[in-house]
Amino acid sequence: MRKTLLVPSAKTPLRREARLARIAGSLASGATVTEIAAAEGISRAMASHEANSLACRQLIADFVNHEHELMLALFYRAVRAVEEALSATREYTTKEGQVFSGGPDHYARLAATKHLREFLSAGRPAAKPVEERTEVTLEEFQRLLEKAELQHEESRQSGPSKSV
Repeated sequence: MRKTLLVPSAKTPLRREARLARIAGSLASGATVTEIAAAEGISRAMASHEANSLACRQLIADFVNHEHELMLALFYRAVRAVEEALSATREYTTKEGQVFSGGPDHYARLAATKHLREFLSAGRPAAKPVEERTEVTLEEFQRLLEKAELQHEESRQSGPSKSV
């Protein structure tokens, strides 16, 4: 019985790179992972794995770096859209078809602040929670110190514990 070893051809890395480039381009165009999986003929899990890979992220970063001026213009347009959304008001339509302005649209304004926060934190690590400091008076500190010294003395007097 003869065994044949499967040796990947030289086309395999090129196919993967081409697929990654197509996936990165689709992601940059706003396609969902489901749409990408259907277009590539692969499973959603595989498409998600490829889309979240470091190689795909690097390709997207390269796309963005080559289109620096366009990205800057898009960013300013997005900031202007957020600015307009911060002053959004609700509109109501009557049965007759008349449209009149209501009060502030709180949901649109909250969504705008969420997008602004996402813009400002893009590419930055998540903030670490700040530990609250508690203030201790001198008397409380002295009591804590005495308590710690008593516990230390008790542990020295009882000696090392022996366990079986």
